[in-house]
Amino acid sequence: MSQGGVSTSVRDIHYGIAAANITGTVGIHYHHPQTQPRTPPLPTHNIPFDRNTHFVNREDIFSQISVNCARQASRAALVGLGGVGKSQLAIEYGHRTRLEHEDTWVLWCHASNTARLNSSLSEIASLVQAPGYESPQADHFKLVKNWLHDPRNRKWLLIIDNADEKAVISRQSSASTSEPLRTLYQGSDGRVLITSRTKDAVRELVEDDQMLEIHPMDPLESQILLKDQLELLESSDEDLNALASALENMPLALTQAAAYIRRYAPKTSVKQYLELFNKNDQTKINLLSKKAGNLHRDWDAKSCILTTLMISFKDIRETSPSAANILCLMSFFDRQGIPEELIRPETSQCLSRRSRVEGSIAPQESQSLPLTESEEDDQISENEQISENEERSGFFTDNETVEHAREPEDYGEFESDIEILRDYAFIKMNTTGTFEIHALVQLATSNWLKSLGHYDFWRDRSIELLSAHFSNATGVEFLKRERLIAHVKMAIQNNPKDQDVLVKWAWLMNTAGIHEMNKNSLHDAMQFSTLSWNTRTEILVLDFMYRDDRDEQAEQRFLQDTQSLWQSVSDANCERESWTALFEVREIAARIHIRNKQHTHAETLLRECISSSTEHFGPDSKETLGLQTKFAELRRIQGDVAMAERMLSEISKKLISIFEASQQHSNGVRRGTLRLKVMNAMYRWAECLEIQNKPRDAEARYRDLILWQQPYKSSLYNTTLTESLLARFLVRQNRLEDAAQVLEHNEKWQKAQLGQVYHTRESLAVLSQLARAYIKTNESKKAIPLFHKILRYQSEFYGNTTRKVLNTIDELALAYLDDKDIQRP
Repeated sequence: MSQGGVSTSVRDIHYGIAAANITGTVGIHYHHPQTQPRTPPLPTHNIPFDRNTHFVNREDIFSQISVNCARQASRAALVGLGGVGKSQLAIEYGHRTRLEHEDTWVLWCHASNTARLNSSLSEIASLVQAPGYESPQADHFKLVKNWLHDPRNRKWLLIIDNADEKAVISRQSSASTSEPLRTLYQGSDGRVLITSRTKDAVRELVEDDQMLEIHPMDPLESQILLKDQLELLESSDEDLNALASALENMPLALTQAAAYIRRYAPKTSVKQYLELFNKNDQTKINLLSKKAGNLHRDWDAKSCILTTLMISFKDIRETSPSAANILCLMSFFDRQGIPEELIRPETSQCLSRRSRVEGSIAPQESQSLPLTESEEDDQISENEQISENEERSGFFTDNETVEHAREPEDYGEFESDIEILRDYAFIKMNTTGTFEIHALVQLATSNWLKSLGHYDFWRDRSIELLSAHFSNATGVEFLKRERLIAHVKMAIQNNPKDQDVLVKWAWLMNTAGIHEMNKNSLHDAMQFSTLSWNTRTEILVLDFMYRDDRDEQAEQRFLQDTQSLWQSVSDANCERESWTALFEVREIAARIHIRNKQHTHAETLLRECISSSTEHFGPDSKETLGLQTKFAELRRIQGDVAMAERMLSEISKKLISIFEASQQHSNGVRRGTLRLKVMNAMYRWAECLEIQNKPRDAEARYRDLILWQQPYKSSLYNTTLTESLLARFLVRQNRLEDAAQVLEHNEKWQKAQLGQVYHTRESLAVLSQLARAYIKTNESKKAIPLFHKILRYQSEFYGNTTRKVLNTIDELALAYLDDKDIQRP
């Protein structure tokens, strides 16, 4: 050993110490084994799905993505409805990137919620072996951020999927020192592709010009998808195109339909599925609630289109209840051409004020409707269920009732609400300034409202809005009604339960019928008018009045409510239409008193109405003359038929003069209402003549009524009232063949003009009287075909098991017994 400075091994040291023979300074040096530098991992990917062999190549979209992501540090976001195929496009683009650029990392990050985001960041940190990723205390967000910003890692594509929640994107639920998600890649050289259901959320990640709106497939792409999904099942291109159109070319909905058809084949074909789908809204909901079982869809994403859309509804309701209110209204209109005035806040606020006068239309304490068994399976999972309070409050914030739901305070807020709905791709604005709602969104919204128990409220509100805007109009406003007619047609299937709203619905149908008649759209005019007439004469006017087993308690409640309504609004500054509706309600009350032989009460009601009408509209106005017609009818019932005849003769002439004068300066709606008043007065006049045993004069009045109505022969009332009333008169006069000829002539006219025969309750009543008259005269052979006809139409009106139908069946059976030679068809 050297004496100056000793360097020795541990073995030597131990030996020297043990020997105790060291005479110099000892220096000990430890040499740690050298750490080998870690080899960087080769670029790879963590795309959670294999490449979809059923993927439909949408080159137009891919070309846009390629342009937006062509250079380093590029950013792009795919935005669109849930189920439109955003994630599928991102998956395919990620796989294409890996195939074309093997030296590029493709990193997939789930951003649907904070837990999934943190899990994805941990996975990415491990995949790229970011320095420090193995530490239990590692901040994976910072590790991934540092790795992405490292200039040595320039070639990467980061796909952020389902960036829908602002709280997740801003990382508000994380630690207070957390950085927003955009800082993860901001300033780096790699490329970023994002998918989101809403522009509003993704604006925190990219600029507006970096967003790509993803629309449903085109018809050819939809057809290719269905053919591929249905594999060996043969279907015509026509059926495939029809199914794609019914599902609005939405990829997820198409995949759902294909999965259902495959599952139940060969029992269910594309054509059979389409027939089932088009049956009614409930079958659509049931079919679209079936899970698709899509292996290329994230487990956290919903595999049925309705549930996917409901998640977005929940988001909108929480962030902007007033925007949710607009969506609710839109679900009851025709999905295209929705004008701003139907949904803007000024209209809704006006209606809210009106509802407090006419009676609240808000539901009582709302409760969620129970879900069906199939819906429970496909609803949002338990950890995503809305709370009991949310279900109870529907689309509104806590402690808000439906009646006091927050309305946008100004036009600017309305614009903001519209922008929110557009950001979610639920609606779009047309070049005409009207709005359009996606059909599946409309269906899902309707289903959502039913599940929350708020369907009736919004249906009634939509009818009030339509009634308010589809009002009497002249000149250019005729075009306004024409723009609304499609929405009125939607209201046909939404007849309300609330008595007050039902009045408005019936008048809306009546006004629409006259509007269509003026356009010479006879079929539509007939449909609207039939609905209005039947509702106003039997459904609206307390149908117990037309039954032997009437509900006396209901009568009393109605009379009390009518009196309260009269006292509350008779002194108010009401519109003319409101007074008309009020008078009609009072007439109903008078009719109840007449039926109960309380003629004094009925007279008091009618005198009050006539006095009020005279004060507001004048003694010779159509409103006053209409009420005087009812008063003359009361006089007839009281036995003073001669006075009633004189009154009705004068009233008829005045009303005809008013009607003729109105043709120069009034519109179709007013003329239509006035025409009904003329017809009623003339009919009551003829009735009085008949009672006084003046059949020739009475028949002349009935025929005058038909001739007077001749220029308006396209109207339903010509067919149901004028000729039917004449036929009924002829039956009472035992002129059965003449009555049959009148009815047959009417049916031939309808067949020639409208292509089919319509019957109302009034015309069916005349047919019944004629058939019974044939039975009395021992002409069963003529009665039997009439009973068959009556039975067919009664089944349409009342259903197959109502008392009216059963009575007709009994009468038909008796007719067969009376004529045993006739074999039953």
